[in-house]
Amino acid sequence: RIEVTVDVTNKGAGHKIPTGIPSKKITLQVSIQSKTGEIHQLHQKTYQKLLEDANGNSVVTDADILMGKAVKIVSDNRLAPLETRREKFTFFVPEEKDQKISAAVFYDHNPKIIQSSPIHIKLHEVFEAVRP
Repeated sequence: RIEVTVDVTNKGAGHKIPTGIPSKKITLQVSIQSKTGEIHQLHQKTYQKLLEDANGNSVVTDADILMGKAVKIVSDNRLAPLETRREKFTFFVPEEKDQKISAAVFYDHNPKIIQSSPIHIKLHEVFEAVRP
């Protein structure tokens, strides 16, 4: 069993990240990898604002948001300026030499006004060797 703690900080933006439309999100991916890079296990944490329309349906496309279909914020766990979140993950992995822990943060945006145009950018990644 391996316990992993990762701090995620909004250092550079003077506003919540990602900005408010639900098609934008920040995803923290933490994984245990073999020495060859094969992922044994992966955990994710997503930061975003979730909206609903008047019927309780999720509003996820930019077009629906621009049309004013969203009437309710269901949840909002975006990172405020200078805020740090401490995320904890537990992995159960086979005892193997030369494993490493990877923590990467991705910005994802899938604007869908006429057609889907996904954007997936790795913002930062760190590695650390697993110590038994």
